[in-house]
Amino acid sequence: MANVLPLKDSPAWQKIDKARAAYKKALIERDGEIDAVLLALIIRHHCLLVGDPGTAKSYLADLLCDLIAGQKFTRLLHPQTVIDEVVGSVSFKAYKEDRFERVPTGKLPEAQIAFLDELFNSGPQILNVLLKLLAERTWDNNGSVVNCPLETCIAASNFWNQGPETNALFDRFLIRKPVRSIQSDRGLHQLLTASDEELKPQGVEVITHGELASLNSAAQNMPVDEDAVEALIQILKELRKEGVVPGDRRRRQAMLAIKGQAVLEGDDAVTLDHFEVLTHCLWVDPKDQPDFVAEVVGRVANPAGLRIGAIVLGAEEALSNCNINVSGEIMETCKQLEQSRKKLRKIGSEKANTLAQWVKDECVRLQTHYLETDGKVNI
Repeated sequence: MANVLPLKDSPAWQKIDKARAAYKKALIERDGEIDAVLLALIIRHHCLLVGDPGTAKSYLADLLCDLIAGQKFTRLLHPQTVIDEVVGSVSFKAYKEDRFERVPTGKLPEAQIAFLDELFNSGPQILNVLLKLLAERTWDNNGSVVNCPLETCIAASNFWNQGPETNALFDRFLIRKPVRSIQSDRGLHQLLTASDEELKPQGVEVITHGELASLNSAAQNMPVDEDAVEALIQILKELRKEGVVPGDRRRRQAMLAIKGQAVLEGDDAVTLDHFEVLTHCLWVDPKDQPDFVAEVVGRVANPAGLRIGAIVLGAEEALSNCNINVSGEIMETCKQLEQSRKKLRKIGSEKANTLAQWVKDECVRLQTHYLETDGKVNI
């Protein structure tokens, strides 16, 4: 029996982890979105990014399209987009022989990865094609069923699904991630001062079809213990009590998302820390359910990612609210930052430790400012 490399030693995982790190270094405050699209790629599902224009949704999707080897398909959809632009025009030769067949060369049915911008602007004809192709990876070309090699589709929109006619299309995207504009002062500083070159990921290697298949296999076969299963059941029961009831297909796929998150982290088995991804999978209505799902997941599984996010948010709010011209506020903010730093250190993960150092640096910056003013700040 051949020896199987540990996940972190496999070339496939090392490539995707390298890409993940490069993307997070270059894209400001897009860690969650980066993880969402990479997870979709690992588990061969689709990801929807929704946010205001100019929030790097298309840029991130383009990066992912360049990450894997194979044919790519991108299209900006609008109400006037014709079906020929998506699945190819009618074959003139076949038409002369009374066959209404399309030539899909270079179009979605032949793509390994796709990016559909302004998803909900698609018309009924395109909608019908997408429903089957995204769910089953098949396309009907004049009665002939064509198997499509699509690994994953990334879609973007400036608004959430707004009508029953697109509910089924919305459901085709297992991972739905809201995208916010840059929020923190440090993020804005980086945005305004970084060079164009610094905002481009460096050293990313293309992932082959075989390597991608090995990552998907690792997700499918990721060990899950009974405690994790019971935790997911408890989350689903809690959601049902409040009327949040994802379909059976989505509930089953949610477990695959958890397993895929374990692969993305390079872990050997599922733990409750991987449950954070459920906050982007289990809700149905985008108006208020995402926050409620996050609250339930945090209460039942308490994944480290959610804890880290809450701690960092608190630290950023303390910094934003601090009047650096008032010594009392500087001292109070430093106390709050020290509490945040201790909480992050207690979690102990690499991400938490990195953020703990950032919190410490911010505290030092405030203290240095106070000392440099030589008592000129208000008491």
